[in-house]
Amino acid sequence: MSLEKILFDQIHLLSETNPEWRTIDLLQQEIQESFRENQFLTISGFKNILSWKLSSQSNQVDKILSNTPEKILISITRCYAEIDHPDNEMNTRIKLEILLSIPWIGLGIASTIMSMHQPELFGIMDPRSWSVLFNQYK
Repeated sequence: MSLEKILFDQIHLLSETNPEWRTIDLLQQEIQESFRENQFLTISGFKNILSWKLSSQSNQVDKILSNTPEKILISITRCYAEIDHPDNEMNTRIKLEILLSIPWIGLGIASTIMSMHQPELFGIMDPRSWSVLFNQYK
């Protein structure tokens, strides 16, 4: 058995037994279903993303939700979902800029929405992942 296969099996086992993994998996399913059925992110899905990402900052979740009317969220996330630029880098840049127009959110939440919607294309970018990837705090 190759080292790569052993590592894959170990990571798979760890992720299946980690309760946080199940939470993330269910959240991804909810967000993907929302975009598939509605072509936008529902306020419920948005709240669940915020609650997961900002789990220790409930006052911040309330602040973002109170400053984001559902009509605005639907318009912005529908526009995000419709973007399909042939250049992947440009596509990512445009989608990210659109999501950053949601009141009170930054790169961490915008990239979480993208990652939950299309995990095969996007990852979550925040100070923790930046420091791991580039060995520097940003």
